[in-house]
This record gives sequence, structure tokens and C-alpha cells, in this order.
Amino acid sequence: MTFLEWNSIYIVVELIDRIPVEYRHKGTLILDEVGSANAALFQLKRMLKNHTVKHEFSRIFFRRSRSEDLIQVADLVAGAILRRDAKKDSEAFELIGNKMQAVFEY
Repeated sequence: MTFLEWNSIYIVVELIDRIPVEYRHKGTLILDEVGSANAALFQLKRMLKNHTVKHEFSRIFFRRSRSEDLIQVADLVAGAILRRDAKKDSEAFELIGNKMQAVFEY
């Protein structure tokens, strides 16, 4: 596992831990697939256990963003934040910023 993959899984674990349990309980988690979904799921479950985070989801899937509308939306939101912070272009972020509850920076 590369540093980038490890770091990404660590961030996912941190974000899962921030979701209130009642929203996770028996829910479905769909993550953007990069590389082997089986290897990523194994590493995610391992890191959840190592950080004593109970995910509570009944299902965890990895899917390609091109086949999942909600992952495409998440990519667009992340792109708007990146443009705002890296290029000082906040036009796209201004369209969605007031709809966000929280943005966590790592």
C-alpha cells in the first residue's frame, strides 16, 4: 500500500468516526474505487479496527465514479473547494458553500 492509499484510508476512517452512529447504523457506504476494491476494503476494515472505530454500516461498496451519481457530486464539491483554495477561484464554491454543514481540512 502506498503512502497516498494509506493516507486516503486514514482520512476515510476519521470521517466515518465523525458521522453520528444513528446515521451509520445499518446504512450503506459507497466509496470511490481506486485500484483493487477488495484490497481497499480489507485495508479499510483493518484500519477501522486498529483505530477502534465501529463503522456500523451494513454494506460498504467501492464503485467507479463514472457509474455513481453521488460520487460524481462529491468529486465536483471537492473540485470547487480545491479551486477556491489552490487557485483563489471561488465562483463554483459560492454556488454550493451555503449548502455545506462542515468542511474538514487535513
